[in-house]
Amino acid sequence: MSSIQKAFKVTLILTHNQEVLINKTIGCARYVYNCFLVLKKELYASEGKT
Repeated sequence: MSSIQKAFKVTLILTHNQEVLINKTIGCARYVYNCFLVLKKELYASEGKT
């Protein structure tokens, strides 16, 4: 039994303001992820918990 998978390739044409907003959003998400990653590593180092 096999399934068929389809993929679509899309090119986005963004305005300058849209590019800036996307880059800010990605930067904020990366910052939050890294902050929680540091907290997780500290917790693991101090208490051995994940």
